[in-house]
Amino acid sequence: MPNKFLLALACLFYPLPLSLAADDPSATAQTLVVAHRGLLKHSPENTLSNFRACLELRIGFEVDVRRSKDGHLVCVHDDTVDRTTNGRGAVSALTLDELKRLDAGVWFHEKFQGERIPTFDEVLAVIDQHGRDPVLIAIDLKASDIEADCVKAAKAKGVLGKLLFIGNTIDNHQVRRKLKETDASARVARLSQNLSLALGNKDLDWAYLRFVPTRDEVAQIHKAGKRVFIAGPTVVGIERANWQAAMFAGVDGILTDHPLELADDIRAGAKSVLSPATRANLEFDEIARRYIRDVPQWSPIGATTLGDHLYDHELDYIDEAMRKRERAFHESYLTKLKAIDRQQLSRDNQVDYQLLTQQLKGDLWRIDELQDWAWNPVLYTQLTGNAIYGLMARDFAPVETRLMNVAERLEKLPRFLAEVRETLDPKRVPPIHAETAIKQNRGVLSIIDNMVRPQMSKLSEANQRSLQRLIPRAAEAVEEHQQWLEKELLPNAKGNFRIGAKLFDAKLAYSLGSGLSRPDIRDRAEFELRRVRAEMYSIARGVMLKADPKRANEAPEKPSPEQQQAVITAALEKAYAEIPDRDGIVDFAKKSLEMTTEFVRKRDLVT
Repeated sequence: MPNKFLLALACLFYPLPLSLAADDPSATAQTLVVAHRGLLKHSPENTLSNFRACLELRIGFEVDVRRSKDGHLVCVHDDTVDRTTNGRGAVSALTLDELKRLDAGVWFHEKFQGERIPTFDEVLAVIDQHGRDPVLIAIDLKASDIEADCVKAAKAKGVLGKLLFIGNTIDNHQVRRKLKETDASARVARLSQNLSLALGNKDLDWAYLRFVPTRDEVAQIHKAGKRVFIAGPTVVGIERANWQAAMFAGVDGILTDHPLELADDIRAGAKSVLSPATRANLEFDEIARRYIRDVPQWSPIGATTLGDHLYDHELDYIDEAMRKRERAFHESYLTKLKAIDRQQLSRDNQVDYQLLTQQLKGDLWRIDELQDWAWNPVLYTQLTGNAIYGLMARDFAPVETRLMNVAERLEKLPRFLAEVRETLDPKRVPPIHAETAIKQNRGVLSIIDNMVRPQMSKLSEANQRSLQRLIPRAAEAVEEHQQWLEKELLPNAKGNFRIGAKLFDAKLAYSLGSGLSRPDIRDRAEFELRRVRAEMYSIARGVMLKADPKRANEAPEKPSPEQQQAVITAALEKAYAEIPDRDGIVDFAKKSLEMTTEFVRKRDLVT
């Protein structure tokens, strides 16, 4: 029986209108709370007293299942009993009798002394005792040979309909197949890192997400006949922003370490989510998340540099069809933003709203007004180099994976360079830009020689041969482009590198996000120059007079421009002289970095 505290706590939780009864995933129902390993903050994880308390509160839970040495299904998270009992050893190396002798509660608090590791059957019996309660129980399969026995046991207890099978073992298609073969009604969720994976698992009933989805994404998953279970960004802390966003999106179940707080938020959700301010902020947060997720698609090369590696195998398209789609993308987001009442947003979101609006308008201006895609070949030589450099410069993935993405990009390089030649208008290209592109174009070949070839031995022989075939083809495409740059583009380059006052002013405004005019900016810059130089003079004067008070006439309080410059120069020269020996430069730099880092940290300069 639950202790008195938990019973009293249960009384505070009046019946929650949560339902799994509807077979249609799109049916309206409030989000189900799933307590990660139970009430972690109140009782020892994966114990019967914990799970009883959850069910008394009408909250579901997640339970981990393994097999003992003698074949029994037991509920332990770790592969050993070291952390959560007074014993030691691997679960798979201990018999059920040995496991049952261990104390699974005293490690948490002495009042739980005597708690035992439960069998899966014992947990199912507790679930059966609360048969009418609409809860979701997530079964984390910690081994790949237990799935059929788990389904059979749950079916025998009559609680299979409350269970959702999750875990890394679900990635194995044989485990998924065995779950369904044992009973077709068994509900299974495979971890999905993005929407396409969630929709692609045709044999599964639920999508198990590690990201906060949008309403549109949840609608697509529901339309595909699945429900949505979310973990990751909702689990560890009291993540109210993520909880609200998930509820607003319409997810069906949320896994959390803080189920009581989440349940409270869900009860309040019917009012708070519908309030104008809450709705406006949730709608904006959703738009912002979708923008951050979707915008990298317009430049796979840029996405790699940003750290979004979903498009590492792709190469940018720069043709008119792509510009048309990109233009529609930016316009659609501006339309979404205009539909939001900005006055209802929090101050932080009002700032982000302005920044995002400015970014979208600036991107449209670049496409339609600046049109640098038509006259700046340097844009494309930089993209070509970054296409390979961005994959090889950082170890964000195994080198084999990065090299195969290099191969895919090299295969697409001839197409990309052909689009460059179709896109550029020679008569609009400034000669200096053409000359710079000519000097930069072959740089990608140096990147291949210095960063790709030395790593190729780490590939399988088949993949090495594939990459070896692609490199000469890419080199031919680069050389063909070089000839075009030299013989076609440069001789016909008639553009002016000066874009003119109108375009410059607009570019300045979008770059700075400010309505200040050029004269305003110049005035501010000159004022700041005078202020900084006055501060430099004050410091330099102090250094000079401390070293030699007799030089006061050289450093008056109100100096002429010449005196100011002379004193500043003298102080700088003194600073230049205080440099480490050649052999001590690295150590000096390390110490300087430590001092700078500590300075920044103490003053909280970087958030």
